[in-house]
Amino acid sequence: MYAETPVSEIAIRTTAVVAVLSYVARVLCDLIAQHDTLWYRRARVAWTVGCLFLLLHIALGFHFVHGWSHSRAWSHTAARTAAVTGWSWGGGLYINHTFAFLWLTDTLAWWCLGITFVYRRSWYYWSVALVFAFIMINATLVFGPRYWMLGNLCAVVSIAFLLVRRNRTKSTSQSSAPILDADDSGQRTDRRG
Repeated sequence: MYAETPVSEIAIRTTAVVAVLSYVARVLCDLIAQHDTLWYRRARVAWTVGCLFLLLHIALGFHFVHGWSHSRAWSHTAARTAAVTGWSWGGGLYINHTFAFLWLTDTLAWWCLGITFVYRRSWYYWSVALVFAFIMINATLVFGPRYWMLGNLCAVVSIAFLLVRRNRTKSTSQSSAPILDADDSGQRTDRRG
């Protein structure tokens, strides 16, 4: 039988924290970037680190807490969800699997299709960003300690502040701003659209 030890608990929590902080770092890089390929590269590295730590977090949880048993993971998820919401449902486990698959797929696409891949379609970018924010906030509510909520609040306020600031500066220069494409070598092409 597998048992969670203080060391394994620290490892599981730390990998979750690094994944969340990497997500926040990516969003902050996105908001700062404004067509700067150096910031795009930093965002992609943060995104990749977050993805790797999420996968490590899942593996550590399955190994140390659930003994590689999907039914034990389901029961654990249902119990934690019930403690917070009053609804005993382990389906969050499948949401977590889907989330990990989405993050991995998006990360691989970003590396294979070029540095500006995720920025080409705003509906794609915002869909991924909002899904990730929703899942991370809910995962923190259900599985994280209460003091993590302060971190969530700080991240949301920081991102909102930068988003408002970016939109204000963007609206003043919108009419003459070129649309820049960049590949991984940093070459930029200007195409007016």
